Amino acid sequence: MTTTSPWAPQTGAPVQGSADQRPLPAPPNQGVPPQSPASPPPPVERPARRPGLWVIVLAMAALMVIAVAATAAITYAIVRNNDAAPPSAPPAARAAEPHFTASEQNAAKAKLCSVFDTTARGQRGQGGVVVNGDVNLPLVVRTVNSVVAVQNTLTPAVPDDLAEAARAYISSSLDLTAAATGNRSVDDVNRLTSESNDATYALADACGLR
Repeated sequence: MTTTSPWAPQTGAPVQGSADQRPLPAPPNQGVPPQSPASPPPPVERPARRPGLWVIVLAMAALMVIAVAATAAITYAIVRNNDAAPPSAPPAARAAEPHFTASEQNAAKAKLCSVFDTTARGQRGQGGVVVNGDVNLPLVVRTVNSVVAVQNTLTPAVPDDLAEAARAYISSSLDLTAAATGNRSVDDVNRLTSESNDATYALADACGLR
């Protein structure tokens, strides 16, 4: 009679009533089960990188482009407004213009000259509108700001001689800033700079600031 190994799996139904039936022993220890590979360590968070120098340079360039575009837009709006103004009225119509008292004229003159003095004083000492081939953005922006401020105070009550000097200042300043932001030739910029300086000094004389 052949005896089956107690480690072999059962291949048939058990024999009923056999005195030799005993529960199969547990399989022997097969050793330490293989361990799963160790999980990789969690990633180490790195500190956020600061923006590089090229990002700062790009942001400054974008701001300069926006400022130049805004200056050009303001200049265009002022020039267009001046071009759209009605032509000078004939002598008959001028007689119907309101008459301003000396007190009203003096107040209008004082206001215009105060605004001009505040916005234009010292700007000629900031260099030209173009320096080393680049637009002198702070000077261009300040010049346009002065033009807008003076134009807003140029009311009908301003005396004629002062109004004429103010219009020359506005026109020459706009011509100069337009040339600086429009890549005009060096000769054109120099010529317009001289004209703008003359108009600035003329308005300062009309205001009694020199």
